[in-house]
Amino acid sequence: MSMQPTFCEDCDNVHPDTRKQSPGRWLCMRFPRLPGLSPVARNAWVATEPYQRCVSINAGFCPLFEPARSAFPSEVE
Repeated sequence: MSMQPTFCEDCDNVHPDTRKQSPGRWLCMRFPRLPGLSPVARNAWVATEPYQRCVSINAGFCPLFEPARSAFPSEVE
């Protein structure tokens, strides 16, 4: 069985408010940040972003990928 790559752009888990920003700033609602657990700085950015950034999660085959109902709701006619 061959797996198809997953793209955050096509996933329903991307926080809708962050879709308006560049893709590098998108947050994934399936991966909440755990207070005090940060591979970069223990508490520095945990308080500012409630979810982890998509670029840190999806290596092309995200196990929690959910097809978007509409990737960009503003483009729906």
